[in-house]
Amino acid sequence: MSLRWIVWSVLSSSYIISFFHRIAPGVVADFLMSEFVVGAGAISALSSVYFYVYMALQIPIGAVADAIGPRRVSAAGSLMIALGSFLFAVAPGYGIAFLGRFLIGIGVATPFVCAMKAQAVWFRPNEFATMSGLLAVVGTVGTIIATTPLAAAVQAWGWRTPFLISAAASLMISLLIWFLVADRPVEKNVQPSDPVTFRQTLLTIKQMIPTVWGNRQTWLGFLFHFSLFGGYVAFVGLWGVPYFMQVYGWTRIKAANAMLVVSILYTVGAFLVGALSDRWLGKRKPPMIFCSLFSVLMWAMIIFWPGGPVPETLVVVLITLACVAASANILSLTLVKESNPSKASGLAIATANGGILGAGVIQSLIGYLLEKQWDGKIIEGVRVYSDAAYHHGFLVFLATSILAAAAAFAMRETYCRDLAQSDSDCGSSGETCQDGLMEPVLAKVVVTEEKTSRL
Repeated sequence: MSLRWIVWSVLSSSYIISFFHRIAPGVVADFLMSEFVVGAGAISALSSVYFYVYMALQIPIGAVADAIGPRRVSAAGSLMIALGSFLFAVAPGYGIAFLGRFLIGIGVATPFVCAMKAQAVWFRPNEFATMSGLLAVVGTVGTIIATTPLAAAVQAWGWRTPFLISAAASLMISLLIWFLVADRPVEKNVQPSDPVTFRQTLLTIKQMIPTVWGNRQTWLGFLFHFSLFGGYVAFVGLWGVPYFMQVYGWTRIKAANAMLVVSILYTVGAFLVGALSDRWLGKRKPPMIFCSLFSVLMWAMIIFWPGGPVPETLVVVLITLACVAASANILSLTLVKESNPSKASGLAIATANGGILGAGVIQSLIGYLLEKQWDGKIIEGVRVYSDAAYHHGFLVFLATSILAAAAAFAMRETYCRDLAQSDSDCGSSGETCQDGLMEPVLAKVVVTEEKTSRL
């Protein structure tokens, strides 16, 4: 195996752990309620702190990785995941468990950014998209581990042991990153590029913020990602397993199997939506609009089904289709990238990817609504919520799907090309541009470049 593949493989292994912790709380939610004597609201907060910390650290982590390289950043992140996992596993009470999840959130903010940074350095530009797709598949492995395998491990050993194993695995990955990963090929006698200092990185980000954050496309993409992907993660990562166990009487493993299938189909859907957009339609908006409206329809059928719980087979089909429809969120990140200058693409994608915050917010809102509808029923120390209570909570999924559709309608179509470059070409060629959306953005880029040349 070549060195670049060793570097990429070791860094991406930490991404598996990241996805494991994103999904795992849903499988052990009832154990946590019983162990810590808390309800849905507290469990929502315990799960969602991961997303709040993750979102807050995306841009700072990217800046540090640019300045000192991915090796030290990713090794420190994996070490933090190990510490957080250990504290979570041995927590005697809710407070320590929350601290553990907080530290995990800090650690998992590093794998994606560092792996993408390594891809940019170690692989050719025409390989970058392929490697990014492969990284997404690797992340799905973590999702798979956090479903049926975790459910089986929990039944065999209890909920704490799997998180101790996760802590040990993260510690091992941290050591592997430290000893096997190189920041750039220069460390293997390849001509280096000019080093980037942390101060220069911060200055670049500061200069690009008005460009990216002043572009409405960025925030519409953020809203779409927040709403559609956030809903998917909130269901698969927390409320899906308890819903099927408490409303339909499923075993933990059966419910986890359902989440496993949904996760795999979501990944397949992401590839199909991307291919449909790139190769056949040549557009981003139609799949985004269709999928978000389809999600609205699926959740509306579940919530407003007359006469009690939705038939078991039908509810599985409807929820699976709603979750697969969420795979269109990948187009929102692509559209945001295409709507901003190439020099600001990293900041643009990081900002839109901050929409992962939606998972935490949606989890918390559903937990709050479940608590409001709780009828006092407790079985073996676990609060049990009725079908009506869950449907009341699922109104959040319906609302966020509507928000996603509104954002998709409001976004400007890019026709699978960079709008910034296309709009600048319009003026020079005498063509009529579609609108002046990017004109102030491009003006700011010119100013930024002039300022940079004076430094």
